[in-house]
Parts: sequence; C-alpha cells; structure tokens
Amino acid sequence: MAGWEIDRFWKSLLRRFGGRDVSSRDEYGAKKSLGTLDVVVDFLERHSIDPNPTNYELVYRQQISHESGLDLIVDKLIVNGRVEGPLPKNQEAVFESGLSEIADFAHTQLKAIELIVGQSKQDAKGFGDALQQETASVNDNTLDPKFIGSLLSMTRTMINKTRAAEEKLKSREKVVNELQHSLADAKSRADTDALTGLSNRRAFERELGAACERAELGKVELSLAICDIDHFKSINDNYGHVTGDRVLQLVGEILRENCDAYGQVFRFGGEEFVILCEGYTANDTETFVEASRLDLVSRKIVKKETKQNLEKLSFSTGICEYKHAGSAEALLKLADKSLYKAKANGRNLTLIAGNS
Repeated sequence: MAGWEIDRFWKSLLRRFGGRDVSSRDEYGAKKSLGTLDVVVDFLERHSIDPNPTNYELVYRQQISHESGLDLIVDKLIVNGRVEGPLPKNQEAVFESGLSEIADFAHTQLKAIELIVGQSKQDAKGFGDALQQETASVNDNTLDPKFIGSLLSMTRTMINKTRAAEEKLKSREKVVNELQHSLADAKSRADTDALTGLSNRRAFERELGAACERAELGKVELSLAICDIDHFKSINDNYGHVTGDRVLQLVGEILRENCDAYGQVFRFGGEEFVILCEGYTANDTETFVEASRLDLVSRKIVKKETKQNLEKLSFSTGICEYKHAGSAEALLKLADKSLYKAKANGRNLTLIAGNS
C-alpha cells in the first residue's frame, strides 16, 4: 500500500498482533502507557511529518527501538520534513514481518468466506441431485408417505445448513465491512495533511497529473498557484513551533475560505501551499489568491499563551497557466520561478509567469 498510510486501518490491524507498550508521561507528568503504533503516529502528527514508509521506520527505530545514531537524522526530519538519503541499516526486520502478518490476516478472512460459499454451493448441488433422484422414481399421481418424509428430511437438512452458512457469512461480512470502511478512511487520511486538514502533496501530485491531461486535451483552462509564507523561519524562531503551527493552520484556513470554491487547495510541504484551479485563467487565479493575501495581511495575530502581538503575516505567490507551460513539470517550475521573483521583489506579492 503506497505511502504506508498511518490511519485507523493500520491501527486496528496492527493492534491485533500486539506489540509492547511504551511508557510516557501525560501533560501533568503522570506515567501513561501507549501502544507502539500510537507513539509513532503521535510523533508524526505532532511534527506534521508525512507518514511515508521511510519516516515511519525512522521514528519507530528512534522512539521505540532506541537505536543509537538516529537522533540527528530525526532532528533534521522535524526541521525539513523529509529524510535525505537512505537510512542506516535496520537492526531488526520488523516492518517486513509486520506487513506479512497484516496480509495474512486479510487473506484469512477472504479464504474463510470462500470456504463458506464453496460449501454452500456444494450443499445446494447435493440437495438438488438428491431431490432429482428421488422425484425421478415417483409417479406424478403417487403421494407416497415414504417419499414425502424423505423429501421433508432433505429439505430440513438443507435449511439448517443454509442458516448455519448465513450466520457464518454474517460474522465474516462484519469483519470485511469494517476493513472496507477502514480502507476508505485510510485513503482519505493518506491524502490529508494532519496539521491543516487540507489535501497533502501526495493528493496534489495525483490531481495535478489528471488535471494536466484534461488541459492537454483542451477541455478546460488550468492554472497553478504556489504560496509561501513570508519569513516563516523567523516566526518559529521568535515565537516557537507551536505558534508556527497555528500560523500554518490560519493560512490554510484563509486559502480554503477564499479559494475552495474555485479550485483545490493543498499543503505542499513546510510553509508552502498550492492551489490548482481548473476552468480558470492565471488572471482569475490571481484574483482568488489576492483576496486571500489581503485577508491575511488584515488580520491581527496574537500569541495565545502570552497575548503578544505578532508581526503582520503575509505570503508571496507565483502563478502559471498550463497553456504557457505545456507539462506538469514545467507548470510547477514556472510557478515556482515566479514565486521566487515575488520573494526577491520584497515579498507579500503575487506574480504571474510571463507577466513578471
């Protein structure tokens, strides 16, 4: 499953196979016990880290297995949101075995259903064959009590077997339905940024490819905007990462409020957001983005804990229209180039590729 989606599907399945608990402390300093998966999930969500296989493995090995030499890599992961280069060799092959157990569990459920259905088919065929054999030797005008008794006995047996199979299928159906719901939720969570609630980069890359194909066929206009929060590092440095997270949430909310009706808003990573606007030109998209930028600039932001006023927040934006790019790669590159021009020209600015 792509991305090793950290979600209730994995939680519900992995917990079936246990895993030692890890002691930690709650907000009051009291000890509490968390499952190993909870510790990793909480760490990833708290630091807004993408739950891909590499990140999950790194956090698991550092937080749960306490492997030495991984602290610096984890620190860089928190800052950059990604791991540069391959991880040191894993000391325990825990992930392959875990995935194997999950696959075995799902396979067992499906095999059980196949066996029940197969047995029911066999019973039905046996009943049909026996009924045909009995009726073949009976005259239509004969009501032989022995024949009637035999027929009733076979019918009762078939009814009992059908009811037993029905009950077994109901119990298995419940498990399968739970897995189906969990898988649907897994897909949703895999495509969602945990901090802002927006769709994430994984979802963006998939949607971008499909949108570019439609634009290539000439069916719709397509524009892309990349927004980057100005001086975000200084926000984290001066006010702390908790405040930085709240700023990310606020910007995401403002973009969604102003642009969601016209396009899809994604958190691209770090302090960057992207807006994919199908059916709109670059000038249209500039209008939506500018409404968001002016909305943010007009806000008075106060640090919740200290009531301290923050400096005015703003973001810079680069926009490109697909017809000026010709490919998804070029669309991203040209929008990003305009973004950096907006940064170089003083920030708090929106520029369109070709106009800048």
